[in-house]
Formats: sequence, C-alpha cells, structure tokens
Amino acid sequence: MKREDGTWIPGVLAEPSIRPDTKVTSRSSETTNVTCLLLEEGLSACLNPEGEILRRALVGQIVLAVEIRGIGQTAPSGKHWYNERFGINGGNAMIAYLLGKSLVGLRSEDCLVVARWLAQQTGSQTINMVASGEAAIPALHVAALEPGLINKLELRRCLESWSELTHTPLSVNQVAGLVHAALPVYDLPDLAALLGDRLTMKEPLDGRGRPKLSESGTVLGD
Repeated sequence: MKREDGTWIPGVLAEPSIRPDTKVTSRSSETTNVTCLLLEEGLSACLNPEGEILRRALVGQIVLAVEIRGIGQTAPSGKHWYNERFGINGGNAMIAYLLGKSLVGLRSEDCLVVARWLAQQTGSQTINMVASGEAAIPALHVAALEPGLINKLELRRCLESWSELTHTPLSVNQVAGLVHAALPVYDLPDLAALLGDRLTMKEPLDGRGRPKLSESGTVLGD
C-alpha cells in the first residue's frame, strides 16, 4: 500500500482457502470477517507459526497486518531522544510537532489508508481493527471518526487518558501518543464513548506505561 506521499506501508494479507462472506448489512448483524492488525510488535510477531495472522485465517477471517510509520521495519534505530523514557519515537514525534503536525495524526492517516484499502480489496462494507501499544491511539481516532468503516475496535495496552499524564510526574513512552493542545477540546475517553460497545479495551495503561489495576489488584481488561 502507498500513502499519498508515495511511501509504502509494509503489510501482509492472508486469506482463508474458502473466502468468507464479508458483507455486513447492519450493526446488529454478525460482525465482519475482515480484520486489520496494527500491532506494536510488528509483522515478525504476527507471522510466526503461532502468530495472530495464522490463528485468525484458520477460523475463516481475511487478515491484513501492517506496520504504520515508526513501527517494525520503519522504527527508529540508535539512541533514544534525550532519554529512554520518551520511547523510540519521541524524536519523530517532536519533528512532527515542529512541522505543525502530530505523530498521532500522521499515524492515523496510515490507519485510514490501510482500512479503506482493505475494505475495497475485500468488498466489505466495514472491517474490524485490532491495535496495540503505540498504534492504539491512532486507531482509536480513526474508529471514532469513521464509524461507517470500522465495525469493531480492539485496543491492547493503550493509554487510558491523556489527563492522567497531567498528574504523572515521570511518564514513560507517552510522547509519541500526544496531540498538542488536544486536552482543552477532548480526551481519549471521549473518543471511546463515541464507539460504545464497538470498543474493547484490554490491559489499559497508566501514565508510566504500566497496566491499570482494579481495586482487587487484577489487570483491567485482561
């Protein structure tokens, strides 16, 4: 897949031997069998014999796994920007900010390009999306803004709210997930509310990148 600027988005498309019916006529009908994977672990984790691509294809799903910018093959190498706690994409996020953009916005564009391509390629009206880690916040934006395209969204290890960062003195690996001046307008839970039961959250994270715990001490969404 190509972005508008001509750069490629690495991806792998897997189809079951018997292609399923991908059309969904309404939200109340059975969910679509077309899934897009946007995993922070990258394609290598998806492609191993026990990876998610094979597991989903074996149960009849059409699966597209991609690496949006800054993940997998396009992840930065070398030293971290200033400090390891800013994450490997902290420098990329700052460059985007200096150019008047956000890495979240740029990655959301990647997610949207991929989702539209997959729907067109399969003839499906809607697709499901699964995103983890740094890919989760961009995917949340796309699903909230394109309800006619994203049927179900599953987020894994996603920051629960930007507001939490305001009272986390030493946040860890959050720079890549920030949108400048967003909080006066909206927060991540506002986007989640737009999705309602279309959203599943697994292992939401606090500002230090640790799993949120329930009152009983168990991991939320596990």
